Amino acid sequence: MKIQPALSLICVTLFVVGSVRAEDTPRADQPQPSAPTVEQSGEILGLRIGMTMKEAREKMNPLRDPEALRDEREKLGTRIYWKLLETEYDWVMAWANRDGKITRLRAVFRPDKPKPFSEIGDLSRAVTNAPHAAAWNATRDNIHFRITAFGTESRAVRISILAFDPTLPDPPETDDSE
Repeated sequence: MKIQPALSLICVTLFVVGSVRAEDTPRADQPQPSAPTVEQSGEILGLRIGMTMKEAREKMNPLRDPEALRDEREKLGTRIYWKLLETEYDWVMAWANRDGKITRLRAVFRPDKPKPFSEIGDLSRAVTNAPHAAAWNATRDNIHFRITAFGTESRAVRISILAFDPTLPDPPETDDSE
């Protein structure tokens, strides 16, 4: 008889649907989990230390302003500048080593949207926490790096992530261009 499998399916469906409780359903007035901070993820718009420039291009080119000028070093594969559309960042730059792996990132927030240092990382874990800069040391996939937010009044206008060797003295807290 073919009614029995259909009846079993109905019973399972009712059990599964009936097991969802009202308190399991998010409400608009409840705070929703936030996205990970740069300190937690080690990323800026999906870019991270150690990824290849090819992977970076795949992630960032769809966000790029097509009218923006391209850098000569981009052709060499050592540095890429992305002027961005419709993100919280105005632009992002990535530098790579000889193997084509990213070793440094820099991003600038849109001028009208500086970001509080506390939204970039947990200030209780910061190795530097001052009104003009906050910095965190982090490790992901055995890669050590420093995240530094620069700005005024504890609000970042620019952020950098720099790979470093933990056996050497601390990396500088500046990110001057090459």
